[in-house]
Amino acid sequence: MKSKSVRFANSSNELYAYDSHQAPSSITARPTQRFAYPPTQPQPSWQAQPHPSYAGHHSRSLSNTPTIPLPDVHEDSVADGDTPWKIRVHETLRPRHINVDLSTDLHAYILTLSNEPATQPRLQTLILVSKYLPWRTHVLAQGDCVSVRDLMSSLYTAMRTRVTQEELRQAKYVTGVQQAFARRVQGKGHEEARRKGIRRVDFLLQNTRFVGIAETDDPKVWEIRLAPTSHR
Repeated sequence: MKSKSVRFANSSNELYAYDSHQAPSSITARPTQRFAYPPTQPQPSWQAQPHPSYAGHHSRSLSNTPTIPLPDVHEDSVADGDTPWKIRVHETLRPRHINVDLSTDLHAYILTLSNEPATQPRLQTLILVSKYLPWRTHVLAQGDCVSVRDLMSSLYTAMRTRVTQEELRQAKYVTGVQQAFARRVQGKGHEEARRKGIRRVDFLLQNTRFVGIAETDDPKVWEIRLAPTSHR
């Protein structure tokens, strides 16, 4: 199936490609870190950083290679034959364990969320993608690792970002986005929302219920799982 590449002008967001049946492919200028190491190396030289830059340096011998402790891993992450590099998401963020409407005010809800690590092993940064969104949401740790609260706060903030006219013109479903905006601001008490215009959450069309995240082929890129919201 032919894929589509999207780039928005005047936007700091990255370009990625996707089709209508799958999440965006991980096209990014930043190198990604894989959780796999040569079996002969006793201890991998890896540690997540907020803004990683992985240099292509090759040592002449293992004696010149610094060793850094492995990331934290819960005991259950190696159960049932899994390797220590299998990333597990926090139970709160698994599909069917969370169900919130991203088009509503979630400030109070986010404050109730845990500061426990969003993943095991812990990550300093991760990326959220969706086939409905021509943007990637970068989640950065506010502490020693990305927490459940960090992830939800970053996602919610991204969804409240205003859309430019150029971004709207290049939307795949302009009419659908406009209809989603009209539904979101209809009724009394939404005058300010109407004045602020279309937000990124409107690109989700009717699929504004966030029901968790799911892994992709890239261990630092996670798919946003969504469900339709019923409108009476």
